[in-house]
Amino acid sequence: MIITKKVIKEFISPIQIGHQLLTHRSLYLIENKNKVISELSPLEGLHPESLEESKNQLQKILSSFDINHIINNFQNGLFDPSKIFFNLISLEKSTNLYSSVIFCLEAAILNLVFPQEHKKIPYCFLDFNLEKTNVSNGVIKIKIGRRSLDEDSEKINKYIQQTNLIIRLDGNRNMNANSMYELLKNKPSNRFQFLEDPFTTEREAVLFYSKMIDAPPLALDENLNILLDKKFKNNPLRHFIKFAIIKPNLKGGISSASKMANELREIGISSVISSSFESEIGINTLNNIHSIIPDTFANNPGLDTLKYFK
Repeated sequence: MIITKKVIKEFISPIQIGHQLLTHRSLYLIENKNKVISELSPLEGLHPESLEESKNQLQKILSSFDINHIINNFQNGLFDPSKIFFNLISLEKSTNLYSSVIFCLEAAILNLVFPQEHKKIPYCFLDFNLEKTNVSNGVIKIKIGRRSLDEDSEKINKYIQQTNLIIRLDGNRNMNANSMYELLKNKPSNRFQFLEDPFTTEREAVLFYSKMIDAPPLALDENLNILLDKKFKNNPLRHFIKFAIIKPNLKGGISSASKMANELREIGISSVISSSFESEIGINTLNNIHSIIPDTFANNPGLDTLKYFK
C-alpha cells in the first residue's frame, strides 16, 4: 500500500470552514496494487493537523501495515467495528495518531476486506434550488443564521409548501432563543427532524426549549464529548438532545465513530454520519459503512458534498 499523487479539488465557490474561507481542498490518494482504496484528507480549518503532517505520520507506519495479516484476521472472524483498525492489526506506533490518519487506514481496511460493490443509500440533501430540482421526498439540511430571519423563514416555507421533504436546520451557533422561536413559530413541527447546533450558548438553548414546547429535538455536532460525560445526566438539555452528528474523519476514525454511536444509542441518541468534504473514495467508504455495520448509524447521512467540487 502506497501514498500516490496529491490531488487538489477546487470548490465551485468558496466554502466557509470554521473561521476560514476555502477555495479548494487537498488530499493524497492511497493505492494497493494500482487500485485506489483510501484517501488521506485532513481539512484545513477543521482538523488540527495539516495534510503534510498527516502524510509524514502515515509514511512512518505504512511499513508495518501488513495487508495479508489483515485479511487473514478478517477471515478468522476477528473483525470488530468498534475497535481501532477493527481489531485486524496492531501497529507499534498506533498511539497519538492523527484522526485523519486513522480514518485513512480504516477506510483502506474496509475496502480491502469488503471489496464488493455496496448500494448507495439515500443521503440528506444539502440546500438546492427548488426551481431546478425535481426532488420532493427525503431529507434536506438547510443552513440558517447567515441571512436575515425573513429570508430564512421564506426559504423554509418554500420547502414546506412545495415538497414533502423532512428538514434539518443547521444553525452553526448563530441563533438565540428569540430568533429561533420566531423562525419556527407557525410552522408544522412534524416537518423538522432536528436543529443542528443552532444556539450561541447553552443558556439560549434552554430558554428556547422552555418557550417552544413542541420544538424539534436538538442535534450536537461539535461538543459530542459532553454526551458521554458522567455529568450529562445533569445537563438541562439532556431531554432535548436526540441526535449526534459524527464526522469519522475528524472523530478518531470509523471505529471510534462506531463505538461512540453504540454508546450514544444506549442513552437514546441516534448518530448521523457526516462528511468532511472527502473525495469520491472517502464518500463511498462512508456510504458503505451503513451496510457493513448495519443498525449503527441513522438513515440519511450527510454525504451530499461532492456537488460542491468543480
